[in-house]
Amino acid sequence: LRLKDTLETILQMALEVTGAQYGIFRLLDAAAENLVTAAIAGEQLAQPLVETLPVQSNSIMGWVARNRRPALVPDLLAPPWVNLYYRLDAGLEMRSELAVPLVGAGGRLEGVLNLESPQVAAFSEADSHLLQSLAAQAVIAIQEVRLLDALQEIAPLLLTQTRQQMLSRLVELARDVANADFSVLWSVEDGQPGQQAAS
Repeated sequence: LRLKDTLETILQMALEVTGAQYGIFRLLDAAAENLVTAAIAGEQLAQPLVETLPVQSNSIMGWVARNRRPALVPDLLAPPWVNLYYRLDAGLEMRSELAVPLVGAGGRLEGVLNLESPQVAAFSEADSHLLQSLAAQAVIAIQEVRLLDALQEIAPLLLTQTRQQMLSRLVELARDVANADFSVLWSVEDGQPGQQAAS
């Protein structure tokens, strides 16, 4: 039930199956402007750079988030990647990187899963496809947690809020969970539809 634990487990699996030595999950914030660290893994991470990373930043993870495409980088010192590389750890030199977007229902960007290695050409196309599969599992976990959070928020409202307040919050949560632009709750009375709440 804890998203952090689930993401850490997926990240460890990603390291094992690809042979990567370091990895990080960054999730998109509510404003869709920044990638926020949700999980990190790797040995000898002395000074991991886990601060918020703007989506518009000059970084590989920012590029993956903006383009919603995987990035398989065989050599981080080669152009154009040398200009986009943002260190995972200030004290470690990585030479290859594999990053995939986390894209949910309706094309909603959830974040980026990123792996790194000190070896040149450490990752293959097969690793990229495998990491994309793990990213899909992470998206499912993120969406399930979002849904559980919404259900836990709604339950007490049934006892403490007016019917209209509860319905108004329900359509807001439904819109957020479904990543929709609009949400409307209708009821049918005497065979006629009537709008109860909208967001």
